[in-house]
Amino acid sequence: MPTVRSLPLLLAVALLTSCASPGSEQASPGPGRDEVTTLGDDPRILVHDFSSSMEAQVHGELAHLPEERCLVVLFRDDASGEVVGSAAPLWPDNVIPLDDGRGGVEEPAMGTIVDGDRFTAGGGHRNAEPEWEADLPEACVPDGEFVVLNEDSFEPGHT
Repeated sequence: MPTVRSLPLLLAVALLTSCASPGSEQASPGPGRDEVTTLGDDPRILVHDFSSSMEAQVHGELAHLPEERCLVVLFRDDASGEVVGSAAPLWPDNVIPLDDGRGGVEEPAMGTIVDGDRFTAGGGHRNAEPEWEADLPEACVPDGEFVVLNEDSFEPGHT
């Protein structure tokens, strides 16, 4: 029978084993540390859990490609408004794809970001030949360009 002295130790062991139960590991389908994974069906999005973040400001407009069932970020010239580039977004792992037909994502701090919405986020560009597999059609990764978006850095619109 446990003594009063051993009770705190037994409670600590019970607490630790309950926190490490197999069910708690299955709660998030996100990537492992420094990995990228694909989530959703329409749209399919890439999410990351990078240990370091890029520090540039990304000013973009979300575009849904319905035939390819993916999202890209468009970059516009501030003066003319013309599209001057695009890239496949690498969303932070707390972002989830919307499955309601609007072609967008749910970002915890900003809310929904859908086709045509402009936003600013911390992040930066990454070129082709990443160290991860992108389970997306070629049109969803224009010219092999990716844009990494940082967690908790999203703001609506851009200047």
